[in-house]
Amino acid sequence: APQTVIESADLFPGLKDQINDVAQISIESATTSLNMKKQGENWLITEAGDYPARFDKIKQTVLSLADMKILSAKTSNPALFSELGVEDTTAEKSSSNLLTLKDAGGKSLAAVIVGNLRTSDTAGDTGVYLRKSGGNETWLTSGVLQVSSDVIEWIEQNLVNIADDRIMDTRTEHPDDSVLAISRVKGEEDFTVTEIPEGKESRSAYFINQTGTILSNLTVENVKAREGFVFPDTATKTTVRTYEGLIASITTANIEGANYIALDFTVDESLMTATTAAATPDKPEQ
Repeated sequence: APQTVIESADLFPGLKDQINDVAQISIESATTSLNMKKQGENWLITEAGDYPARFDKIKQTVLSLADMKILSAKTSNPALFSELGVEDTTAEKSSSNLLTLKDAGGKSLAAVIVGNLRTSDTAGDTGVYLRKSGGNETWLTSGVLQVSSDVIEWIEQNLVNIADDRIMDTRTEHPDDSVLAISRVKGEEDFTVTEIPEGKESRSAYFINQTGTILSNLTVENVKAREGFVFPDTATKTTVRTYEGLIASITTANIEGANYIALDFTVDESLMTATTAAATPDKPEQ
């Protein structure tokens, strides 16, 4: 049936003037929920132990919703909502996401069920199907708005990247008290095994050198608050030292099929001083 065409009206009139008032964002799906809050200049994720959220993604989401304009009205029949992906998140096999923006006092500024994207062969002719929470009218709106309640979409996944050529030595203590340690002189490419568990033999230089990449391009999939988190007795502890004096103490364990890691950093000032002195040539006598 012919659909009513709206003359590019704002989906949420006045939201552009309230962008700076947004202090809470929640996203609910059929299986999970995600809550983010503004604290000072930072956005924190409740379900990730108040780990910082990506501000660029927060900003993009809020601005995209504020810029949404209605292109046309669609069905108001709840039986057809699933075809556009705007069914309630509590519906069976729901694929939608409920996005809610609130101010610091908890007042709702906008609440919308985000449905399917409408794609087109025409450049720039994209849109998304939306339904305001609690209403039956669905809309085709301009632009693109994609949200997810998966925490991995909102955290900065790049955690640590310490190049392997900076690593001076590593020492790993296993739960059975066995130790594997490797070290090398600055300028050398290969590590040398200095401690090895009884009855074990060192493998090729390639495998030994892989231990030195333990902090190279380390990424995360989720975060938990350190406070109150207890590692099991099966945890492994590794100490990594760089030539510049940086010391990383790493605790790792597999808990219910997931690999957890905790990092603590300190500095060996004696190494730092020695490195600085080596990098500064003596001045010639005048």
